[in-house]
Amino acid sequence: MKRLLIALLAGIPILLAVGCGNYPVYLSTRWDVRSSGASNKILDIGDLPIEDYPLLVKFNKVVNVRLPSREDHFATDDKLKVLATLGLPNLGTLTMENARRVTDEGIRALAPIQSLNFIGIEGAAITDAACEFMASHWHLTAVSVVNCSGVTLKGLQTLAKSGNLKELDFSTDNLTQKEVFDLLASFKSIKWCGIDDPQHKLDADAIKAKGTERGMYFSVYTNLGTPRKYGMTNGNQ
Repeated sequence: MKRLLIALLAGIPILLAVGCGNYPVYLSTRWDVRSSGASNKILDIGDLPIEDYPLLVKFNKVVNVRLPSREDHFATDDKLKVLATLGLPNLGTLTMENARRVTDEGIRALAPIQSLNFIGIEGAAITDAACEFMASHWHLTAVSVVNCSGVTLKGLQTLAKSGNLKELDFSTDNLTQKEVFDLLASFKSIKWCGIDDPQHKLDADAIKAKGTERGMYFSVYTNLGTPRKYGMTNGNQ
């Protein structure tokens, strides 16, 4: 689960619906789902229509589900609601890229999936309420809320105080450098932190020095956070 920020912003290689080692199986049609082995553990369902989600129940060994948004296929609250009803007992990792149509309601809808320990949300319309829910409802070890403009220092501090959290990725859009330092100082068990700094607000060397001082690994990214065409995070296109 390391380098979560890079994985979300840069993308991960995807294979067609055949499966191979640790690569995700790409499922975009009902035929893909039916023809794929039930033992596949990593699924990319970004293009799969919501009406075909119930067919995913066959993948009872899945541990990782990806919901990247492409063209007109977006992660939505309704998709998360259906996903949460499938009873996937081993699902620990859920990542959503360009998730502009995912709100606090969608995060709350995931409550039945008690096995989650890693949630990556990039470009979503969530707020601090979603951070508070994640911190209180699951024993998460890694969270990313990169490019989520509704998340403020308050929400990040709530996550930072989670006893099990080892990795946190966030953006500096709503933060000053002092607030970032205050946030880093509040880390309870976090050992790895990725910071998306599209506006070049931070002294990256100072941040990394603080990490060295505290025995943590901090990375500041300034080029990956450049404005993206899907940067709107208010639930609209």
